[in-house]
Amino acid sequence: MRVFLAVPCGEDFRARLSTALDPLRDAAGVRWSPPAQYHLTLAFLGEWPENRARELQEALDSGCRPPAFSLDEPRWGAFPSLAAPRVLFVHWEDDAPLRNLAETVRRQVQSCWPDSTMDRKPFHGHLTVGRVRHRLAPQAGSWVRGFALPGLPSVAVEEFRLIRSVRKPQGAEHTVIDRYSL
Repeated sequence: MRVFLAVPCGEDFRARLSTALDPLRDAAGVRWSPPAQYHLTLAFLGEWPENRARELQEALDSGCRPPAFSLDEPRWGAFPSLAAPRVLFVHWEDDAPLRNLAETVRRQVQSCWPDSTMDRKPFHGHLTVGRVRHRLAPQAGSWVRGFALPGLPSVAVEEFRLIRSVRKPQGAEHTVIDRYSL
């Protein structure tokens, strides 16, 4: 099963971010993420054998976790850059608590399966809102560079989730397998 660990962003934040992005939704060449799937990925675990799922859940359940925290003042961003975007996202400049949580859960995953298929790239906390299908022309991409997020509420980080992702022609379908309180 294809799984990942993520922090939910909360209904109020989700709704207000979705509304803030409405003016951009007609942009050609961008596939927008469904607001129902907005989340902050802590670790992409890849294909995880179902017969090892209980072991993973126990490792995540028994590990120590940091206290709950909030993420404030989200910013607009893109990978690899706003000048040549491929992935559009929201991120937080002061994300040290989120990085700490990601490091903690990644250690817990490694403790139960050191050779797992977990993505080991450095953590960059972000919430993906869209993917650019084709390189945007400079004039067409000016809206990306000039877009500013309106004041959005804080994201209360009080739990993380183990989520199963099933690829489908209309997009990935996510199902929460388990929840872990901070």
